[in-house]
Amino acid sequence: MMPDVEHLRLLTPDVKTVIWISQNPLSTSSEDFETLNYVLDGLPFKHLEAQGQTDSVVFSQSAFTGQFWVLFLQESDTSKQFIKTQIESIIPQDALTKILVLGAPSAQLKEWLTKNYSIR
Repeated sequence: MMPDVEHLRLLTPDVKTVIWISQNPLSTSSEDFETLNYVLDGLPFKHLEAQGQTDSVVFSQSAFTGQFWVLFLQESDTSKQFIKTQIESIIPQDALTKILVLGAPSAQLKEWLTKNYSIR
């Protein structure tokens, strides 16, 4: 499978953070896996090889304009407070200026993220 070209177009230099939501643990069949594996130079695949499936993980990569952050979360096991804590304790404040949400968040979670963060 190839990366999603439409999602790659959304990853402009002003996007510093991706919140990647799934209803299931991270696996090679996770929605947008190929796209984010491509963008992160294979880090998600390497993580799966070393650790196996997981319900949350953070990836960081040097990018054109500094660090690029990807926070993977399994929505079914996370509360909004947990997500907020993860975002605000791990992701630097300057990386929260433009956030892209990928994966399969519920409508309620997407709405909550949009109200609380600068979501694209």
